[in-house]
This record gives sequence, structure tokens and C-alpha cells, in this order.
Amino acid sequence: MNTYNLKEIKNSPDASFEAIPEGRYNLEVADATAGISKSEAKNEIINIKFKIIDGDFKGRVVWDTLTLTKASYWKIKRFLLAANSTLEDEKINPEGIAMGIIGLKVSAFLEPGNDNNGNPRSNPREYQSIETVAPPATPGKKSSLLK
Repeated sequence: MNTYNLKEIKNSPDASFEAIPEGRYNLEVADATAGISKSEAKNEIINIKFKIIDGDFKGRVVWDTLTLTKASYWKIKRFLLAANSTLEDEKINPEGIAMGIIGLKVSAFLEPGNDNNGNPRSNPREYQSIETVAPPATPGKKSSLLK
């Protein structure tokens, strides 16, 4: 069994994550779990953990939540279409949806913001198919098309 120096742990710096700069990024669903929202409505949700798959921020993680209500069907539909999902069952439970989207890839516009605790986060918006968008831009580098 390992031992740990609590003094070292207490004196270690807090983790600090900056939001990823605004822009379009290619993402892969690294994990997805079904759950219940913390809101008063207690809606069923899918929590999605994405990893950026290319560019300067490759490997960074962003999260999104799909709320399984009729009012949110538009967002779920856009995500599934952008990811070229093959989920077609007429009846599927939230766990089945979560399992079925792991590994799917999409392009999303990331918008910096803050979570409910005021910590920086990147909010995915405007899901599109990776095949229909240009490769992600590298911050600070000019496109070779402008030479």
C-alpha cells in the first residue's frame, strides 16, 4: 500500500484550467453517462465528455449535457445527425443512448463561459459533421490559402 505526504498535498497548487479559446473544434465522445438533472424538474440527461481530437488543444476535455425532454429534441437531433449516428431504435433508454454515442465524432463551436461555481469552461454549440467543415484553425497561424 502506498503512503502519501498530506503536507505536500495541502501545499500543492490548485488545479486551474483556462477555457479553450472560442472557435470550431473536432471532438470525440470519450464517455457518456445517463443521469438525472439537478434541477427541480429532475429530467433524465446524458452527460457527455468530449476530447478534442486535433489542433493545438488536442487531448483537452469539454463537457455537454443532453436533456431528454421534448423541448430539447432539437439539440439531440442536431448532435446525432452531425455525428452520423446509427442509433435508430424506436424505443431506447438513456443508458442505451449513452453507450451508443461513445466514440462518435462531431465538430462543435466552443464558446468560453463559466460553470455554476464560476469556474472557466468551454460550452459546445452548433454541432456539425466533421466532413462538412474546414479543418480547425491553429491560433496565431495564417492559412496557407492566404499566401
